[in-house]
Amino acid sequence: MSTIRSRLTAWYSAALLVSLLAFAASLYFDRRISSQAELDERLALEADFSGRYLINSFRVLGSLARTRDGTVQLDPGIANFFEGTTRDFMLVTDREGDVLFSSTEAARLSFESFQRLRAPLVPTPTIRSTGTFTFDPDVGAVRFVVMPIVSAGPEIGAMIVTAGENVVSFGPGALLRSMLVSLPLILGASILLGYRLAGPSLRPLKEMRREVEAIGDGRSLHRRLQVDTSYNEKAGLNSSVNRMINRQQ
Repeated sequence: MSTIRSRLTAWYSAALLVSLLAFAASLYFDRRISSQAELDERLALEADFSGRYLINSFRVLGSLARTRDGTVQLDPGIANFFEGTTRDFMLVTDREGDVLFSSTEAARLSFESFQRLRAPLVPTPTIRSTGTFTFDPDVGAVRFVVMPIVSAGPEIGAMIVTAGENVVSFGPGALLRSMLVSLPLILGASILLGYRLAGPSLRPLKEMRREVEAIGDGRSLHRRLQVDTSYNEKAGLNSSVNRMINRQQ
């Protein structure tokens, strides 16, 4: 009985493991898609807000670029505003693709990573676009929005706003880590539960074995196994054993 019990437990655990993995995979990919949509929505709002701010500032100031230390830079007031509102990587370029503003996080990147971030702005894009790239191993995958700025004067060409996929609250990475931690615990508990549940299921077979042993001792050959009125697996097996004993007599 212990062998059958172990096999039942193993099959139950394997079926549960497959079900859990299928559920975890579907949940992970669903969360990945939804988190990307959530991140894209956030970036779109941030890009639209920044673009409108540049356009409105141009209407008020008339010029958004200032020459400082021999380089052309975004107006300090606008740059400070973007620094206070931008949480990730942001670049603003002129019509030639030269950088007028870079957020603090972008300025901390290596030269190669910074150029990779700037690449979608050279040449100046004419349409809005979104996508994913990895420009720094320490940052990982990021989503970006590239948006041309056509109504903020001749000095402004386009901007790029990016955010790492890990900024989404309980994103796919966090979900995957949680599943990897909880899966062994769930599987271990299910194995113990399955092993305990298999015992009562096999109890009728143990009782049948004792009855067959009692009949086979030579003193109770008149006895027969009890057949339940509800025909189930045990009742069918008892009937087969009774017929076999009748043929032997």
